[in-house]
Amino acid sequence: MIDDLKLKALERWRFSWPVMNVLIGGRSSIDLPEINISGIEEAHRFIKSYGYDPDRSHDARLIHATIIEALGFIERNLMPKEWRQGVIPPPEVLNCTDARQLLVWSSQKSPEYNLRRMWACALLRVMHTIAHIEGAFRYSDIDSARDEIMARFQSITRYSEDAVWLVLGDQRIKIDRMEWKTQKS
Repeated sequence: MIDDLKLKALERWRFSWPVMNVLIGGRSSIDLPEINISGIEEAHRFIKSYGYDPDRSHDARLIHATIIEALGFIERNLMPKEWRQGVIPPPEVLNCTDARQLLVWSSQKSPEYNLRRMWACALLRVMHTIAHIEGAFRYSDIDSARDEIMARFQSITRYSEDAVWLVLGDQRIKIDRMEWKTQKS
């Protein structure tokens, strides 16, 4: 029988393996087959892990501008004829100003939300691409950005003679294999 401490550790270190493959395996989040965000707080943490803080007014304006730019791109470049024929996002997606809400909607699996989910996913994928393009200009010193990201993981990585560990407070998990990818192809 597993005691409470082990259950807490298991819960804390439970990972979505497709997401882990994005974080440490070199895949892009745009390649995820689905996303599972259960609420606004989780969406908030997701956006912060992306490098934006919705609580900062500058970032909130940038995120909102990215939503508008993504909708415009879809309308003008991806499906102009369909858009003119009325194939447009549901009003709640079209008028959404909060990317956290888009993340929550993209995670809803109920059939009655399929249209909204699909549009939220499409919008988030275009936003992801725009964010990467913007990020390429924002991080002209890519070495510093990479070092900052790597430092987050290195700060919780511990080595012993026989193992590599991720350690956070009194919790630790053994890593079977770790590779540091310093550059994305």
